[in-house]
Amino acid sequence: MSATAGAATQCEASPVPFQRQMSIVSWSLSKGFFPQEANVPCTTINVCLYMRSLPLKTDLESLFDSHLLRTRGYERMRSVPLGWRWRQVEVTVQDHFTEHTVQSADDLHKAIEALMDRPFDTSRPRWEVHLMAAADSSEGSSSCLLIRIDHSIADGLGILMLLHRCGFIKAENGQVLPLPDLIGIRRDTRAPSIDAADGDAHESEVTEAKEATEASEVSGDDSRWTKVEPLAPGLVTGRMKRTWVEWAMGVFQFSKAVVAALGDSMGRFDSDFYFNGSLDRRKNLKYGRRKLVTFPPLRLSYLKAVKSAVGGVSLTDVLLTILTGALRRYGSLVGDPLTQSEDGTTLLRSLTAMVLPRSLDEDVPADRVLRNGFVLVSTQLPIHIADPKDRLRQMAQTTARLKTRHQQMATYTLMATVGPVAPWWFTSKTCLDLFSRHSLVVSNVPGPKELCTFCDKPVHDVQVVYPNLVPQLMFVSYAGRLRTNFVIDPDLWPQHHQLGSFIVAEALELAKSVGVTQGHPLED
Repeated sequence: MSATAGAATQCEASPVPFQRQMSIVSWSLSKGFFPQEANVPCTTINVCLYMRSLPLKTDLESLFDSHLLRTRGYERMRSVPLGWRWRQVEVTVQDHFTEHTVQSADDLHKAIEALMDRPFDTSRPRWEVHLMAAADSSEGSSSCLLIRIDHSIADGLGILMLLHRCGFIKAENGQVLPLPDLIGIRRDTRAPSIDAADGDAHESEVTEAKEATEASEVSGDDSRWTKVEPLAPGLVTGRMKRTWVEWAMGVFQFSKAVVAALGDSMGRFDSDFYFNGSLDRRKNLKYGRRKLVTFPPLRLSYLKAVKSAVGGVSLTDVLLTILTGALRRYGSLVGDPLTQSEDGTTLLRSLTAMVLPRSLDEDVPADRVLRNGFVLVSTQLPIHIADPKDRLRQMAQTTARLKTRHQQMATYTLMATVGPVAPWWFTSKTCLDLFSRHSLVVSNVPGPKELCTFCDKPVHDVQVVYPNLVPQLMFVSYAGRLRTNFVIDPDLWPQHHQLGSFIVAEALELAKSVGVTQGHPLED
């Protein structure tokens, strides 16, 4: 209890029960995001903190009660969705905590799988904590603190900010570091926010943020691949001096991006790969069984060496290239001819989650911590290219085009303008149409760059798990390594246990193709 006493003194008693309006993203997620017939049970972010020993349940209950349930600004943690608003309700903190005992690492994995898509009790705030203690307390055993929070409350970065702000996450030496320092993001990379509540941004601010971000890419910070992208200068509203030609070009580019965003949910379906099912199945897409597959943790310094050897690419490009190569290997294993075809008409796309600009500084008001600030952008994966180096360059060109055509801002604008006035059947059907035309979703969450403690207990591994309507790949950077998991339909991925080895093999092959011969993706 003493470890977080300093943070507890900053907590204020909450005012009388209130109602607060939701954003379009939070509202859609609170209603399930998809039509009811898609059978999606929940929209839950599962944060898995692996420890040798767990905090006491009574201590956790007391800490959550004092830090989260009685602090002004975190009202979503004690509220339930009611239409377009959050409505505060009475909360008994003990109702949100459950203890389990697991006999082995395999039992622990199965327990997380069983809980990851379990629906919440909708009469209570949509979050819960599960303490999964290993029955065997020997040195090699592992327990897990599973924190489940509905996506309507916040995105992954918002949850990280919340847990850090309340003093739960500390450096291994017990020091409480500012979040940018903890996750290795330079303070000068902060980009202006697009939210109206945060005010307007000047063009010079955007340019400086962009230059700082690019500088940080070569500064050696291993976790910078999870950077928050700054806004494109041509799209930031505010007091900017631009010629009418520049404004006209900006409007033209933005209009093209809007058309592209609309086409993502109404255009062509991905090709018929073994792992995404038949076209008929995708036209009637429904949630079914889900399997959690974890991959070996890759060294971020090794991935950065690959990135630096090529130049002009990002770590995100490197990761998507490795993923695409692993899918080619998997297709060869199961006899899928499309994954080996070099026909450029073969179409494989992911919906890539891109975080919208936000500040991570300590002076951010508490009511700006819990939020959903992201968009999903359609990203074509070059599965038709066999050579890893050529595939990486093609991947970099694809992501560069997404940035230059302002796709993030166009997608956000469509959601913010159309969503509040459109009927729910239209909004949910549009989401379903978008997902059914893509083969997977890719997300990432930045984590601490060094080993940390949670409530004074060392955390040796982290996973963030999100069961989705289509396969969901989640990257988390933690302690110099990239932790990855894939939530899939086991009926479409019968050889899923091979995916981890394919990721490692593809990382090695990509490194070799660009001239990186020293080191190994798994070994320090």
